[in-house]
Amino acid sequence: MTLPVLFPVQSSTIWKSLPYSKRDINCLAIACVPNSSLIIEYLDLASLEPVRQFADKVTQTHPKTDFLINNAGSALDKYSTTKDGFEQAFGVHHLGHFLLTKLLLPVLKTAASSRIIIVSSTAYCHGQLHKSDLRMTAENYGMLSAYHFSKLTNLMHAVELSKRLEGTRVIAVSIHPGVVESELRRGIDSVSMASGLTSNFLAFVI
Repeated sequence: MTLPVLFPVQSSTIWKSLPYSKRDINCLAIACVPNSSLIIEYLDLASLEPVRQFADKVTQTHPKTDFLINNAGSALDKYSTTKDGFEQAFGVHHLGHFLLTKLLLPVLKTAASSRIIIVSSTAYCHGQLHKSDLRMTAENYGMLSAYHFSKLTNLMHAVELSKRLEGTRVIAVSIHPGVVESELRRGIDSVSMASGLTSNFLAFVI
């Protein structure tokens, strides 16, 4: 779990959260580290305008930022789009994170050494890139194919970002967190998930 790991190393942590309540996260924070400092901000990555507003607020309140962890996830059995018209998984997993990362790069570069961690999955190896159909339509939608594609774009983002940040004090990496029981995990058919990911279970860091 991301939250318990962050508190011991960072006195001030901004936790961008949906759909958990402030009360739930505060209780978790107290249980993890009683004297920790947690700032909770709600960010809907399914719309790009709130991402811009969030980044602007962080830039003003935290002009030096040590790390950014992009870890939002969703899996829908029915086709759905973001407010900007993109397929939901692609919009939330990649586009929202991509814009947030781009907007926060200036404050990340001010730190002595900062990290951008993009949570992907070994499911990326099943993803297929169709440049002519990045939005994905309802006619060709599949929950697993959408998820796989979004994880592939996460990985591509991390690899390219790492190249572009060479020579700076910012390091970008992509990680596979492993398979855990979560709302996202329960949203994906267990048989399809097992058959699709078991052979690629080993964690990776790129």
